[in-house]
Amino acid sequence: MNIGIIEVGSTNSKGYIYGDNKLNEIPFVNIEFKKNYKANGKIVQEDKKKIFEYIIKIRELSDKVYVYGTSIFRDLDETSRSNFIDEVKEVTGAQFEVVSSERENEYTVFGAISGINYEGNIAVMIGGGGSTEISICNNSKILEVANSNFGVFDTFEKFSDLNDSYATSNRDELVDFIKTNLKKPKLKADILILAGGDFILCYTSAKYPLEKNNIYFDKKQPYIIQAQERADYDLHYYYDINLDDMRKYTPDNPNWWNGSRAMCSFAKSVADMVQAKYIIPTKINMIYGIIESLKSSNNID
Repeated sequence: MNIGIIEVGSTNSKGYIYGDNKLNEIPFVNIEFKKNYKANGKIVQEDKKKIFEYIIKIRELSDKVYVYGTSIFRDLDETSRSNFIDEVKEVTGAQFEVVSSERENEYTVFGAISGINYEGNIAVMIGGGGSTEISICNNSKILEVANSNFGVFDTFEKFSDLNDSYATSNRDELVDFIKTNLKKPKLKADILILAGGDFILCYTSAKYPLEKNNIYFDKKQPYIIQAQERADYDLHYYYDINLDDMRKYTPDNPNWWNGSRAMCSFAKSVADMVQAKYIIPTKINMIYGIIESLKSSNNID
């Protein structure tokens, strides 16, 4: 049996097909739900059309499909949320579940730290368009959580140049702005895992000085970079790299890069907060934890 699983985010929606104990990724789709919701006060029809088509596409490839909405859908009033869920069901036949920030965090963190053999604290940052979750973990357990209803999209109004070919604003001012708006964890961690988006795509395409992860083995976490090296290269990415050149790496979804400068600055901010020595970019999201949950409830093999 093939199971379709879709995460509908504030700016990017990601689909997967799980079968025969393998997870296959479907090309993501860029739908700027939060940006358009903020401008119009509602989920706009064009965004609905895009996500409905995406759900139907994945449903045709699977025997059953599960669809999960994140931060933007948590922000809807109860009536709007209920109407949207009903519309998804009517048009696509799929059940749409809005996941709480706590559950999203638990799913993603589990996917990031499960099976890791490391004695010290590990921080996990889940970066998104409308929220940021930070967890401090040790021995596969979450010790502290700091969730903020503040994400990449929330930086665009104050720093309107972030998606231009070249940024002209002051990167340090952006980092300070992010730190001011994020809840700060009390505990520190040697390692910061970046999750919730495809950080590997960003870092490899931008040619960050990545090394093989020799601290622990996890095939989902093949790379590592020292915090200071990453911070130094951030400045190069922020000021010197033409974002239009990066968009060529995702010709079907060039807008995926719109939040990349801001997301790198979120990573810098959180690394400073937890005093991380090493940064591990991943493409881990809550899908990995959802699969384990579905397995445990005997919904999938």
